[in-house]
Amino acid sequence: MAVAAFVLIGFVFSTLSWLLVLGFRSPARFEVEVSEEFSFPLLSVYDAIANIPEYPSWRTGVQKVELIGPVETSDGERFSYREFRKGAGSKGVVYVVADDTPPAKGPGGLGRRVHRIVGGTAPYRSQWIFGFEPRGQRTKLTVIEQGEIGNPLLRGVARIFMPPRKALNQFLMDLRGHLLKGGTAHLN
Repeated sequence: MAVAAFVLIGFVFSTLSWLLVLGFRSPARFEVEVSEEFSFPLLSVYDAIANIPEYPSWRTGVQKVELIGPVETSDGERFSYREFRKGAGSKGVVYVVADDTPPAKGPGGLGRRVHRIVGGTAPYRSQWIFGFEPRGQRTKLTVIEQGEIGNPLLRGVARIFMPPRKALNQFLMDLRGHLLKGGTAHLN
């Protein structure tokens, strides 16, 4: 029995050590970009992402969204919301929409949204930048995640189990499914 306990302790210690070394070898800051061209008009894609209360109906892992309303930031007053994800704790993660430039108001018809984590239970800082580009009746969506994970152990765990590109690709897959089911008001 004592040998099994020592083996288990050794396994746990070596796994944690390996994750810690991996975390120290990984940069704290990261940036990942994915793009996809959708067979839907620009406003359809933009509206699906801007309609935050609907996220639980189509985004994998999002259980509930709570609208908080305007909050004061260093950039002025911004809209905010709390997102509750499966297995992420009961406090949720608070986001602020740091930039919302609808396609009609952006230069050359380009739109942009930035959703930034500002509070909650997330052990990292991150923002997603959505870029909308019209292509006739199609839309190219580019999503960039810029983030930072300060804790080296969490960096090691994230590198193995939660790579940022995985979350962005899941978002694009969820969005595609949502649009294909008619989850938008601007189908032309």
